[in-house]
Amino acid sequence: MKEIITLDIGSHSIKLLGLKKTSRGPFLSHLAIKKIPKGIDQEDVRAISSILKLLMEDEGIKSKKIKLTLSSPGIQLRRMVMPSIPKNELTEAIKWEMKAYLPYTPEEATFRYHIIDQFTQDKAKKLDLLIVSCPSEIIEKILKISSDAGLEVEHLEVEAFSLWNALIFFEETKIGETLALLDFGAKKINLFIFKDGIIQFAREFTPGSDDLTRAIMEEIPSKEDLHLQFEAAERIKEEIGIPLDSPSIKKEIGPIDPSKLLFIIRPILERWISEINLSIEYYRTQFYGEHIDRMLICGGGSNLKNISSYLQRELRIPVKHFNPLSEILYDPKHVDSNLIEQMGSTFSTSFGASLSKPKEIDFLSPKLYFWERFPLDKIVSIGIPLITILIYILMIWQTETKLAKFERDQKDRMEKLKKLESMVFQFRQLKEKEEKIKRDLSILPSSIGKPIHYEEILIKISEMIPPNVSLTSLEITSETKNPKFELKSSKLKEAKSPDDEKRILYLSGLAFGNDIQVLSAISKVIEGLEQLPRFKNVKLLSTNENKSYNKFSAQFEIICDILPPMEPLQDKVP
Repeated sequence: MKEIITLDIGSHSIKLLGLKKTSRGPFLSHLAIKKIPKGIDQEDVRAISSILKLLMEDEGIKSKKIKLTLSSPGIQLRRMVMPSIPKNELTEAIKWEMKAYLPYTPEEATFRYHIIDQFTQDKAKKLDLLIVSCPSEIIEKILKISSDAGLEVEHLEVEAFSLWNALIFFEETKIGETLALLDFGAKKINLFIFKDGIIQFAREFTPGSDDLTRAIMEEIPSKEDLHLQFEAAERIKEEIGIPLDSPSIKKEIGPIDPSKLLFIIRPILERWISEINLSIEYYRTQFYGEHIDRMLICGGGSNLKNISSYLQRELRIPVKHFNPLSEILYDPKHVDSNLIEQMGSTFSTSFGASLSKPKEIDFLSPKLYFWERFPLDKIVSIGIPLITILIYILMIWQTETKLAKFERDQKDRMEKLKKLESMVFQFRQLKEKEEKIKRDLSILPSSIGKPIHYEEILIKISEMIPPNVSLTSLEITSETKNPKFELKSSKLKEAKSPDDEKRILYLSGLAFGNDIQVLSAISKVIEGLEQLPRFKNVKLLSTNENKSYNKFSAQFEIICDILPPMEPLQDKVP
């Protein structure tokens, strides 16, 4: 659960508030106030930074990220209606519109605006703006204080918007109602007027609550220590406050005569009433007689006893003390309940700054994109020539790229052309060789080159062999001889011979059975060969008895001529 740390650095004290967001609403995790010792100059950044650092250490806060509120007499808030123009032009126009209302030059200030409404008037778009200006040196100072304390500022908001958000959170601003809010500070008092939930008017005036304290201190005998005088005056403000009925004052208030207290503080009180009435009257003249329905008071000076009753009696307006912390859950280990009860209104600004912002103005320098850091005229004067140069470079690059691609394509085409020429040359050579072979073949006899189909011969021989005959050798030779071949495998070996010699088929085998069966089988072999179209001159070379088997068998040898391929194959009629 992330803790939001908000600081309100005032002229007399530094207020710290820690808030966490829970499902049950805001949860107060830290609440502390550290007074700035008397005698420390408000411009002493180093001293105030040390006090701030010590406050963070006392509270045991390790987070370095914080939110800050701005409260300074130099802050100006004004509502204006302006034409709807571009954002960069609107910022410059606001400076000149606010110039007449500033006690300093526009160059010395930082401006922010909040758009309340957008509407059309006389066919022209208008902006209803709430404009806030703050001296730049005040912003730099408070950021320097935080930086020297080792803190990182995430958000810097003006007091008016912090209080506005606190009122919205507690639904104190209502439609159809005009509400006044008085924030009593040490050096000044801020008056804000809200109509229909929108801030309409803001004014600051003096004297502040410190002036009331000094008026009381002047009546305390000078023999008292200055610090003790201050403490006594503050105690009188809190315990006695404004005597509404002087004769009834019976409480001992130290060295001051009780009957004189009202006389002492009356000039300050009357000045307050006068400034409030003057502000309300000015608001009424500007907003067509609007009356104030009720008033809320907050800030450290609102702890003055009987201040609500006094203001209600003098202004004739219902007045109520606004303490936003009275209804907030808190951690008793880190938050003092007496501090909430007695000084809760002092933290109204810090509480509002800690909330999620429905209404927000941030005085931190906006994070600009790179191109937003340069004026438009410079961008145009530099950008157009630069773009022209880039376009020219891009055109050159594209041209060179296309040229390089064209050269590569040409090179590839030339290589392919060379390969094609080589293939054409090789093709021509092959054609020439083919022609030469054809010429050579035309010279040779037509029988040359025509192969004998030995597969057909073998098939025919295997079909006409009787069952009781087993071939032991088959040879095609060009010589008439009686070789002794042995059948070593199922594949027959073919003997190559010159083409001009006669081819002879040689067969040898065994015939099994009695004499008649053997002779009959050999006769069938001879007759079968004679009937085959490729054989002629079939002769029986020899027959011999073979005693290698347990049954009678005879070994025989047969030869015949093989007809050349040019002769037509015609089956012989037996």
